[in-house]
Amino acid sequence: MTNITWTNAQKHAIKFNEPERLLVSAAAGSGKTAVLTERITVRALKNIVKPSRLLVVTFTELAANKMKAKIMSSFRDLRDTAKDAYERDHIDRLIRELPLARISTIHAFCNHILSSYLAEFTDKEGKPYLEPGYEVLQGTEEEILRDKAVDTVLTTLFTEVDRLEQHVAGQKTASAASTISNRSERSPKSDEDERDFHATVPRGIPDLSDGITPFVLGGRDCSYADWLRDFKATSIAYAPKLNDKPFRESIVRMLGKLRSLPYYRRLIADAYEKYMTAIASFPDCVVIQYWWKLFDETLRTASSALDELRNTSHYSRIFDELDKWRKKGETGKKDHMIHLALATEEMEDVVTALTRSSGRSKERWDEIVQIGQTLPELQVPRRSATTSSTNQKVIDKNNYIEQFLREILPLTALISNKVKRTGRNEQYISHHPPVFTILAETAKQSMLTGAGQVARFLEVTLLVDNEYKKMRFGRNAALYSDFEHGVLAILEKDEIRESISQLYDEIYIDEYQDTSSIQDAIISAIDRRNVFMVGDIKQSIYRFRYANPQLFSARVNKSQVIDHDQPFVPSLSSHQLGYLSLMNRNFRSRPGIIEFVNDFFSAFLTESVGEIEYDETQMFEIHRARAEQTEEPNPRHFPEVLWEIATNCDNLDDGVAQAQDEEDSSDSLTPELPGKMSKVESEAFIAARVIGELLDAGAKPETIAVLLRTNDHCRQFEEVLSAYGIPVASRSGRIFPDNLVSRQVEALLAVLDNPRQDIPLISTMVGPFAPVPFTSEELANIGQTTFNFNDEENDKSGTKGTRGVTGFFHDRLRFFCKTNLSSDIAEKMKQFDARMKRWRMLATELDARELLDTIFLESDYVPYITRGDLGASHYRELEQLIALFEPPDRTGSFGVRSMLAQLQKALGQSLKDDDESTLVDGAVHVLTRHSSKGLEWDYVLLGGLDASVKGRSNNDRVFFSELYGLSSYTIDEGGLTVYNNAFNEAFRLSENRLDRAESWRLLYVAMTRAKERLILISPIKKTLGDIVDIKTILEEADHLTSHLGATERTGRTVVPESLSANAKDDLELMLSVLAVREPARTNEMVESSEGYFKFSYLDASVTPFSKIVAAVEERQRQNKVADEANHLEPDCHSVKTTASEVDAIATLLSATIPHSKAASTPAKITVTELNKRLSDDAFNQPLSSGESPEPLAMTLVALTDDVSGEDDPSVNRGMNGKDGTPIKSAIIRSDMALTLREREESD
Repeated sequence: MTNITWTNAQKHAIKFNEPERLLVSAAAGSGKTAVLTERITVRALKNIVKPSRLLVVTFTELAANKMKAKIMSSFRDLRDTAKDAYERDHIDRLIRELPLARISTIHAFCNHILSSYLAEFTDKEGKPYLEPGYEVLQGTEEEILRDKAVDTVLTTLFTEVDRLEQHVAGQKTASAASTISNRSERSPKSDEDERDFHATVPRGIPDLSDGITPFVLGGRDCSYADWLRDFKATSIAYAPKLNDKPFRESIVRMLGKLRSLPYYRRLIADAYEKYMTAIASFPDCVVIQYWWKLFDETLRTASSALDELRNTSHYSRIFDELDKWRKKGETGKKDHMIHLALATEEMEDVVTALTRSSGRSKERWDEIVQIGQTLPELQVPRRSATTSSTNQKVIDKNNYIEQFLREILPLTALISNKVKRTGRNEQYISHHPPVFTILAETAKQSMLTGAGQVARFLEVTLLVDNEYKKMRFGRNAALYSDFEHGVLAILEKDEIRESISQLYDEIYIDEYQDTSSIQDAIISAIDRRNVFMVGDIKQSIYRFRYANPQLFSARVNKSQVIDHDQPFVPSLSSHQLGYLSLMNRNFRSRPGIIEFVNDFFSAFLTESVGEIEYDETQMFEIHRARAEQTEEPNPRHFPEVLWEIATNCDNLDDGVAQAQDEEDSSDSLTPELPGKMSKVESEAFIAARVIGELLDAGAKPETIAVLLRTNDHCRQFEEVLSAYGIPVASRSGRIFPDNLVSRQVEALLAVLDNPRQDIPLISTMVGPFAPVPFTSEELANIGQTTFNFNDEENDKSGTKGTRGVTGFFHDRLRFFCKTNLSSDIAEKMKQFDARMKRWRMLATELDARELLDTIFLESDYVPYITRGDLGASHYRELEQLIALFEPPDRTGSFGVRSMLAQLQKALGQSLKDDDESTLVDGAVHVLTRHSSKGLEWDYVLLGGLDASVKGRSNNDRVFFSELYGLSSYTIDEGGLTVYNNAFNEAFRLSENRLDRAESWRLLYVAMTRAKERLILISPIKKTLGDIVDIKTILEEADHLTSHLGATERTGRTVVPESLSANAKDDLELMLSVLAVREPARTNEMVESSEGYFKFSYLDASVTPFSKIVAAVEERQRQNKVADEANHLEPDCHSVKTTASEVDAIATLLSATIPHSKAASTPAKITVTELNKRLSDDAFNQPLSSGESPEPLAMTLVALTDDVSGEDDPSVNRGMNGKDGTPIKSAIIRSDMALTLREREESD
């Protein structure tokens, strides 16, 4: 138990002792992990629960290990302060029992259960799918086997399609009733009786033993021939260019989604039946109700708008002009007034016709379609450009056109295909597609026609699932998802389910908002109303990993809220699942950050538009005090929330260019500043200035984080920040294949394996593993060498005589050294060759890890790779490479070739996110928003505000959602025609809503990582006001909220849903909120190219980009001057040494080295040990321009003859070291002997 002063909400969660479930909704920074740990500790101490009877499910293994460590630390602290022996003994028992607690991820838990009941995981004949000792497939192996399963299924089916087409071609002259079994030229099959193309395809998903057998999931029966035709049409719909990659990828995506669900085979079959039922009832189905509702609302709006327009002076004016035009026989050119009058008249007629009837029947649908078909293309004139005109007629005209476009044109867009949907009109009708343009029966039949292709796609996906299972189970291997499905199948047996549920007195679920449906089903199966769940739906950001935040919402809605101020807990009603505790006090962030986040999200976030109602139950409570104000602004504390906006990013100021010209390019780390940069690079420059100000104010680099959208953005930031002297540690996700360390080691191993490989050889010769690296000029000299083969060499190649040739690089190198023995190149090559031979010999005696340790030690590789601004990232790459050769469950492999094969296998793996890697100290942390989950920093810079929200893949044709079921484009004409339909469009909009909601939650997560300051950064080409979409947002905000008073603008949900839903990115969302909250200040900021603007909970600094670049360059210059001053040699005359000090040094240097045998023994110094030296000042000094990294001081002691060159007379056995000292079989650090000597004397 800790000495923390708990809040009432935290106390309730810790002490809750009702025999019911408890869900704790814990906001960011509210101390949920501390509460969870304290609750377990307290209940164990009070003997309420034994550690061995605990199940704690965490989201990652890292979180599980941390929780174990925290609980163990709590026990040990309590033991140290125990009052008596009995209490100490009790705590000792808890410490011994804690390792028995099941604290792990859901996958690890399922693996434990599955391995315990493996004999119960069987097929329908009772044969176990897996045997003990099964392996887990992941990474490249998983992908290769999965792709092989896809390929096997598709190849089999396409072969059958070919057979069908050959059969049809052969039957042109035969009887229509003949079957393919009568044809002698058919391809043989494994079955004794081949399938009749006219036979009915069986229903029901086949078993693994049935092979790749087509089946019907649902819907109408079909023949084998029809099934194959539907399959071919589906493949063509996905691959119109005869490239089936989109088809294969879509199958894999669908399979992944299905396997995240419990009982997915049954579920997808039910979903297809519901899909068919919905189509059959079109347009009365539930999905189409969205369009009916939108139509009714749009019709009401248009009717009301027309009534208002009739009462305007401009209405009278345009219809007067129309009357005059008609009296003239409708001759002459139509001006803008005539076009506007005609458009108004047409819509008046349409609205009148549409309002004559009502309802949502098939007949009503057809009536709307027919009315819409009578509409011509409307010619709505443009508004006058003089928006600031004082001419009342111009004002009236613009207002009239604006209202027509905003409130009447959407109705036209719903019922007519004759509306231009791009340009000016797009902002008004983007959510009003031409749904009511096809007759109900026609629409229904077209969807029914494509329903067969939908079924075939799902059936093929399930066939791939079967084949994939068969392949991996056949090699006794499983996926993580097999653990889940296997355990769920086992838990269907009552006896086993009861036995497992009785193992655990209490079950804890961390990060419940990120639970998938199958994981929830597993926990529910063993739930004895003893489950304690912790999470925050506002932080659910893993939908792409199949997390289902609706599980959290549903449980909240069916739980009894606990009032923390009441001493008692109310009883539950029959429909309630348990209790709900709210923990909203934020202990992490300063008040300014909390107030901004509350104000921002409460302005727009509602359940209907973003899945969450950001009300009092979700808002933060402030805990921390404000930082103290000082006379001088302190960038470490103020402003707490700042928006840094850089304007004119597409044009660097001439002043900056001139300043650069005046700089000596040799003195600059970045002499070439691009005139135009990418958006991300511009953003990185803004970050560089802000980070520089923080560092100069005393902030430590590791207290600063930059959070971005993608790993690629992180890598670009890392390059820019590093170039300007800012140390960076990144989780950019790039582990293999393209990092510096792995490529350098790969080249070295390739040379050790076979030195006659030119590219690895050159790479190693110029790199850190060469005793003396070769220069580019030396390589050029070697490359230009021409030499003659002698007769013996020509005999080997099958030729005779002597002829001049230019061979491979390694041949030219060998010839050059033989003919230029006294050259510097030859001398370098002697040393290089000796070192390679030595390492090649050691590779036969040492395991992989020991060999690498020796290589890194002898070449001073660790100090080399960790010097400079990217040292932290490179060291992380080195750790990953070392881990590759030291698996915990396998001894190191011997031999260079096996090491090279192992490394190259890793190099072939696809990129993956290194989400759990440790971010080192001494560097600014650059990572994605997703990777920031669960972390915190003093200062957070948030970039990528203008990155659009990514939706689903455009290559998909069939879709499935756990929430909304099945949907599909209409596939027609054998797959050659694919088009959208009302059913699918409603599904698409629903999915977009879920994507948008998760994007907002991700923004919430990123903002709430900050403790002291939150800084938003945005690069703008010119000004915000020059962006068309921004202008549209401001106009829309003004139109929708002009009636609000100042007090009303500060309220909750004040931003109209249409405004927030239309925001394509965080930048537009920010401006939507500010435009409603504080319109005048927002307009002023948007139109400015420079200035400082204070909002209620946010400061905005607008700065020309040229000034930002100049500031970054100036800071770099000043730092360089300071570094040069720090590196000046001290005046030797100012150093005074006493006689006693001189005597002491002389004594040490002249004394006999003790333990000479030990000193001459080869030292095994690991990378981990060398890492301890990285804190030395010598290793942390940045490199000056052109400076080469110096190695660790090393004395090479010769004990025996050099084995690396004894058989080669071209090698000077005595001169192999970097400084000319001999390399022998033993190496010792120069300070090791002194250390031993001093220790002996002290003894």
